[in-house]
Amino acid sequence: MPKELKELIDIESWKKIQDKFSEVIGQPVYTIDKEGCIVHKSGDFPFYCQIVHSKDTKSRCHKIRQEMFEKLKDNEDHLLIYYCNFGLLNIMVPIKVGGEQAGAVVCSSIVKKTRNVPLCRRVGQELKVEAIELLDAIKEMKIRETNEVDKFATLLLTLSKSIPEIMHEKKASEKKLSELEIIYKITNLLNSTFDLEKIFKSVITFVYDSRIGDASDVLIFENDGNKRYLLNKVDIPRHYLNFEDKIVEEVMRREELELVPLIKSDERFESDSELNIYTSMASIPLKINEKVIGTLNVYSNSIDKLKENTDFLSIIANQSAMAIHNARQYAKIKQMAITDKLTGLYNRRYFMELLKNEIERSKRFKKPLSVAILDIDNFRDYNNAHGHLVGDKLLAEFSGILRKSIRNIDTAGRYGGEEFIVLLPESNPDDAAVVGERMRKAVEESYFEGEEEQPLGRVSVSIGIATCLNNSLDHQELIREADKALYKAKETGKNKVVSTIVVDRNMRAIEK
Repeated sequence: MPKELKELIDIESWKKIQDKFSEVIGQPVYTIDKEGCIVHKSGDFPFYCQIVHSKDTKSRCHKIRQEMFEKLKDNEDHLLIYYCNFGLLNIMVPIKVGGEQAGAVVCSSIVKKTRNVPLCRRVGQELKVEAIELLDAIKEMKIRETNEVDKFATLLLTLSKSIPEIMHEKKASEKKLSELEIIYKITNLLNSTFDLEKIFKSVITFVYDSRIGDASDVLIFENDGNKRYLLNKVDIPRHYLNFEDKIVEEVMRREELELVPLIKSDERFESDSELNIYTSMASIPLKINEKVIGTLNVYSNSIDKLKENTDFLSIIANQSAMAIHNARQYAKIKQMAITDKLTGLYNRRYFMELLKNEIERSKRFKKPLSVAILDIDNFRDYNNAHGHLVGDKLLAEFSGILRKSIRNIDTAGRYGGEEFIVLLPESNPDDAAVVGERMRKAVEESYFEGEEEQPLGRVSVSIGIATCLNNSLDHQELIREADKALYKAKETGKNKVVSTIVVDRNMRAIEK
């Protein structure tokens, strides 16, 4: 093994940490030097790899390690995920000491998502091994999903970045080993949910239960004001939270951790209360794409304990920020799946699900239910006169007017083209008619670009409303009745509301 690596790190301590790391994640892990030679291997290579290596392919494996090692030097993410010659995924991160890449750590032999049967056949032919033998061997290997691979990569980076501290002394290495196990657990916990509140509470509970701090909270910066998440079982007095707000402002400004050794002596701490239960605090920024989106705040009665754990808390903060980012992305994607891109209203598919659920709810509570279908009058003429871009602008503006015209309990959706639909829960015929007229009037009184060229001299809307008093109609039948009422509104002059009442599905609808 090259001399420089021995001089830079305590190999024996590192081996113990790597062995434990491999055991925790259940994958073989090995350290390589600058030449791509394996310094220490933890965990057994699967039988598939043993078959491949038995055919004198080690030189090929060594070559790809050397290539990836050189490529890693220029990688800004300090991480490479690559496939070996035999179809298995590998994760490589650098061992850097004093800014120099002295080696690398590799998590190997990962089967991601599916087993590559064609590749097994090709490898078999190339190595003159029965393909069935390779297939049987690869079937014994556990398939890893993308989220598991991401967790391995995150943990491997943490392991790589912690080397200088871990190698400092034996005590430090034991502490870091414990931290790695904890990080793995908290990473699993945070990535098991997309519920933001659960994520925040998990982090706070973790800090409290691990005895790193005596109390903790998470403050998240939102457009509509900051939101603080606390645990009911741990009380943080109001005067401490007021002080915390000032500390958080400093963290936002400097984008760095803020450590307060003695709270009561800090000039920013203002309190007439004698209830001074925490002596110190740390506020750690939560960053997404280098932007501070909140802080993890930890209170303690031991400044030494806070100082000792600031690096560790920063790792937890980074993991938390990643989980928050993932949860927000999931919420955004989920919202995109249920809303119409142009108008921002619910799309037809999702609206139908809401309508079905509301019919069931109305049956259960014996409440009337109404549905309104709206159609912008002469919209084809408007599009022909002004073009589709201006037409799209009108649809977007119309949707905004619609949102403002309905009640808080109502739900609007885009039915298709220039047709819209509104769900009116707990609405008798009179209630529904009032909302319908309010929508019609709001459109009539609004100005739209070029509306004076419309056949009616303005942009207007026709509305058909159907109310089922006993909820005997299903969602399709209710919409069909509203559509009939809309047709009547169109047929009799447009820019009006026509309402129908259905007492029971076996009875004919009554025009109101």
